[in-house]
Amino acid sequence: MVAISDAERMYEMTMQNPVTKNLFVWLKRMKLRRFRPERIRNDLANGYVVAEILSRFFPAQISTHSFDLAIHTKAKLDNWKQLKK
Repeated sequence: MVAISDAERMYEMTMQNPVTKNLFVWLKRMKLRRFRPERIRNDLANGYVVAEILSRFFPAQISTHSFDLAIHTKAKLDNWKQLKK
């Protein structure tokens, strides 16, 4: 697991890339419940943030209430299986 200070350092380095910076601005404007730029790897790993983004564009097909915010492997795999459907 990456320490918070390391995560913050990685975030600062990532924000120097204009494409990444624009992506983070877009994600922040979406006002996602789970998105934290300094913890992007963790937040994206379990599929919940991806599900939340897709639910904004495809609300009839994806509902975030069926996704788990947990960090254990089984929950991550279940979330990604749901997204593949």
